[in-house]
Amino acid sequence: MHSFYGESSDRGQEDPCEYAPCGPLINDAIVWGNATMRGWIIKHQPPSFSFTSHKKPRYVILADRYLYTFKTDHQTDHYKEFLELTRLTHVFVTDQFAGVPHCIEIRKMNGESYSWFIQAPDGPTLMLWLERLKKTLFWLRTNPTGTLNPNIMASINIEENLQVHRH
Repeated sequence: MHSFYGESSDRGQEDPCEYAPCGPLINDAIVWGNATMRGWIIKHQPPSFSFTSHKKPRYVILADRYLYTFKTDHQTDHYKEFLELTRLTHVFVTDQFAGVPHCIEIRKMNGESYSWFIQAPDGPTLMLWLERLKKTLFWLRTNPTGTLNPNIMASINIEENLQVHRH
């Protein structure tokens, strides 16, 4: 369960629509080939009255401004869920779930607020996901056009202290 930089395909995609889902499918060569972060995590859902599990292991890919979840770590064009990050998205460590360490809340603030909760397997992986998500948000807030690839991600130097803060 390790996370790592994606391998850039150096295709030079400049259109964010290339990363967007088209129905239940994605352009797997672009999304998997230009991932800025990927790895196995646990995706949590707040408790409800449903009989479904509230935590599911998922392979997650961050590519440009999109987070995709998959059931497998083998390249596929079929994703389970996606979340588009925007300038109004907030990312922080949370203790929303009692006894669940290393959990990140990704909160969308467009109109009605809603959140994704992802749990990293350990502290260093948590910090890596947090850093990549915060760099993505910084990039979205300062770059109105283009796409974010691993080379650009590596060059981003955010001044915000990435210490763990609880909300």
